[in-house]
Amino acid sequence: MMNKERLLVIGPIAPQAQDINHICRPLQFLEHHYQIHAIDPLTEITETAHHQYYPCWQQYLTREAKNFAAFIGFSFGGIILQQNLPTLAAINKPILLFSTPSYVNKALSEKLLAVIDCCKHQHLLQALQALYKPVFSPNPIPKELLNTQVMNEKEACRRLIWGLTQVLMTDSRDLLLHTRLNYTHLIGAQSDLVNKENVIKAPTMSLLEIPHAGMRVLQDNPEYCQPIIWEALGHEIA
Repeated sequence: MMNKERLLVIGPIAPQAQDINHICRPLQFLEHHYQIHAIDPLTEITETAHHQYYPCWQQYLTREAKNFAAFIGFSFGGIILQQNLPTLAAINKPILLFSTPSYVNKALSEKLLAVIDCCKHQHLLQALQALYKPVFSPNPIPKELLNTQVMNEKEACRRLIWGLTQVLMTDSRDLLLHTRLNYTHLIGAQSDLVNKENVIKAPTMSLLEIPHAGMRVLQDNPEYCQPIIWEALGHEIA
C-alpha cells in the first residue's frame, strides 16, 4: 500500500465544523496521491482573543509543518496562511490559496457586516442566505446547504460573528508584498466577494483568475483548476 503524503487543508468560515466536508469534496481527485487532513478554522475559538488567533496558528504550523507536503487554504483558511507567510517561507513547501482576500475593501466589508448583523439578532437562516448568495454567485445556492440542519443555531451565529469579525480586522498586504515565497492563488473571474478589487498581486505569487467561476472556483470549474493544482503540488502534467 502506497504511503501517501499529507495535505493540510484549512477551510473557510462556516456555521458548523462538519461543513468542512462539503468544502473538501472537490479535492477528492487528489486522494490517490495524498491524504487530506482538513481543519475547521473555528473549532477552538472559545478561549482565543482575536489578537492571539494568528499567533496560535503560527505555533501550530511551526510544530506540525514537517508532517505535511503542502498547504491549502480556502478563503479564511487562506487568510490564516497569508498571516503566517514568514513561517511558511522558512518551510518552503507548496501553498495553494483559493479566493482569499488580501484585505477587506468597502464592498466586501458591507457584505460581511450584513451577515454579522443577522447573526447578532439570531436570524441564522437570513445570515446564511446573505453569506451564501455572494459566495456561490453567479450560481444558485446549493439546496443541500440551506436544507442542512444546524444542530446549534446560537453556536452557529457565534462562529460566524467571530470569524467574520476576524476577517474584517485583517490586512495581509504588507506580508504579501514583503515575504519572498512562491505560491499559487486561484480566484474566480465572476466572484462577487473575492476578486482583483481586494486581492493584490504579490511579487512571488502566481495569481490566476479562473474563467466561468465565482468564489468557489474548484466547484465551478474543476476541469480548469485541477491541472493547475497538480502543477502547483509539483506533479508533471501530461
